Amino acid sequence: MDEATIKKIAKDVGGTVPQELIYLSYDKFDFPNLMKMIKISNSRFGKVKYDVNDNKHSINILHGVCENFSIFLAEIHRTLADNLSLRITVEHIDNNMVCMEFEKPINS
Repeated sequence: MDEATIKKIAKDVGGTVPQELIYLSYDKFDFPNLMKMIKISNSRFGKVKYDVNDNKHSINILHGVCENFSIFLAEIHRTLADNLSLRITVEHIDNNMVCMEFEKPINS
């Protein structure tokens, strides 16, 4: 699959599935619940390292699948961040890993 197709599918998935999971598990779709869902759901792909430094939440997912899967995961998380007007920086993508940083909004 080409990168544009991967990103389109990821935007479709990221715009619905994670939000539905959050609404089924928690009372609302917000930053704290998104971070809870990310820690839990991403662990099914492999190892997840989650760190918080001030208002920045770093998430590193070691999955060992392929670079296209890293692109897919990054795009899903970008879509989630966009839906909550969060700042996200994708720090690294390779065959085995995607590393991202979410910036927590000041008011939450």
